[in-house]
Amino acid sequence: MNPTQFVPQPGHSISGIEAVRTALHQYLAFKGTLTMETTYLIESGDTALLRGKWLLRGSGPDCQPVELRGNSIEILRRQNDGSRRFVIDHPLGAE
Repeated sequence: MNPTQFVPQPGHSISGIEAVRTALHQYLAFKGTLTMETTYLIESGDTALLRGKWLLRGSGPDCQPVELRGNSIEILRRQNDGSRRFVIDHPLGAE
């Protein structure tokens, strides 16, 4: 089982670090600023459920301003070094 899932759009889920990295390149192409706010957090052992709001401001290929936003749901797992890693990231899961 690959523990990394990303839902780039409702009804479409991808798995694996490389697939997620590829999907995230569409956001990186805006060369913008991502702001995130956690609005809900519950922890159980090494697992955490988060709900948040995010805003990405950047520029499209035509240099026009682009603004994307959403309400997300994520599940994170604590790593041996104390950091957390996304297990499931659903950027629009709380819409």
